[in-house]
Amino acid sequence: MIDLEIILKAEPTLSPNGIELTPTNEKFDADYIQQIKTCIDWLKDKPISRKFNYRSTSYGIKHKIERELDVYIANGCLIAAIIHNDRFRNNIKSGTNSKPKRDRTNTNQRKI
Repeated sequence: MIDLEIILKAEPTLSPNGIELTPTNEKFDADYIQQIKTCIDWLKDKPISRKFNYRSTSYGIKHKIERELDVYIANGCLIAAIIHNDRFRNNIKSGTNSKPKRDRTNTNQRKI
């Protein structure tokens, strides 16, 4: 089950479009919930690396999912799936395209 309350508590400015600079009123409707489930299913078989991939962004990964599954995925739905799966522990504040700032001190960061 997807608990949007927990996801939005982890990332309060998350909208279906991605991480916003300020909270928006745009809600995750049933279609967006299905997109989150699709992303969760896609992510479940992907290995988690000990190294962080600084070249990938959520926007790029969402396009990869769209090409592989021939579906539309909103950027914020992928980010919600990542938070749901606890695959990404950084608090990201970089606009709608989720790409963290490089942190060379934290060796426990994981990539998708």
